Amino acid sequence: MSLQHRFSMLVAWSIIAALSACRHPDLRTTEDGKYGEWLSMSPSARESYVEGFTAGYSMGSITACNNADRLFPTNPPLFDKAGNLQMPTLRCLEVRDHYSRISQDHASHYRSYTGAVTEFYEKFPKYRRIPYAYLLRYLSDKQYGSADQLCQAFDRGEIQGTF
Repeated sequence: MSLQHRFSMLVAWSIIAALSACRHPDLRTTEDGKYGEWLSMSPSARESYVEGFTAGYSMGSITACNNADRLFPTNPPLFDKAGNLQMPTLRCLEVRDHYSRISQDHASHYRSYTGAVTEFYEKFPKYRRIPYAYLLRYLSDKQYGSADQLCQAFDRGEIQGTF
């Protein structure tokens, strides 16, 4: 295992451990699912969770994309006839999701994400069984930006799952 791979794994496990350690013993989980846990978190705990989620997603996708060159080696030329880059790592990085709606307000960098999840749980009780990590997955730049958009996507069947 390469040093870079070991480092990436260490960082990923550190994030998971940090997120687990952030759990408050008095968090309420209800029969309706994870929304009670989310709503009982302090705003700073929600921010920390989203920060860990987005950092973990970014680091994990970069590691996966870097492995693409090893798994799918290309022979020159690096560009196809249309001028598109053929290097698997770069193609992978181009299509991965991003979470760039981060505020410059130092008090609440991740308000766009924490606010959308909180509003989703408060406005749409029929979807309260959906885990917040699952909701965050769909709040990327390429997908949905608000609680209302998430609800509409679930209603239309664009997002599915068993909860």
